[in-house]
Amino acid sequence: MALWSTHLNHEPYGPYDACFDRLPVPEPLVREESSGRVEQLRGVLAAMAGDLAGSDGVPVFLVGDFNTPSHLDWTDNTGSLHCGYGAVPWPVTQAAEAAGLHGSYRTAHPDPLCEPGATWSPIHEAHEDGSGRPEPQDRIDYVLYAGRGLRVADSRAYTSGSVRQWPEVADSDWPSDHAAVVTTVTLD
Repeated sequence: MALWSTHLNHEPYGPYDACFDRLPVPEPLVREESSGRVEQLRGVLAAMAGDLAGSDGVPVFLVGDFNTPSHLDWTDNTGSLHCGYGAVPWPVTQAAEAAGLHGSYRTAHPDPLCEPGATWSPIHEAHEDGSGRPEPQDRIDYVLYAGRGLRVADSRAYTSGSVRQWPEVADSDWPSDHAAVVTTVTLD
């Protein structure tokens, strides 16, 4: 198994552009490019090229905090979850898919309306700027995979214990502002 991990740049954040600033779809995508995330992922994928080419023999995983939603989640059917926006072709997840990587969560749960799998953010129901605006809830952490005979048995967005809301997080049992992604795979 080849395991890669990444943490892509966090700003600007597309769901804020959409939900708070109400920018039309092309503008958050331009800002997504300017965030550096697309170029960062291209660099990771270039470094992974040998492993991806050999993934039929050795399974490959890319995991981490991508700080961007998935094009598989922002669809014509999920506008109610994303401030009224329909399909948004988020380029980071499209690039990963074009490289042959599959998202474990969406493989296990193909309907983003019924099972959104939000990982951002279990501690932020309201935006922390004090405006009272609801925090966009999105799946921005991924377990991506490639490999012949690799099957996703289950994948979950996961927290445990008491998860306190911002800013009262000091005594929270959960140690992060993101939910984890826990995926179980089998190999034929």
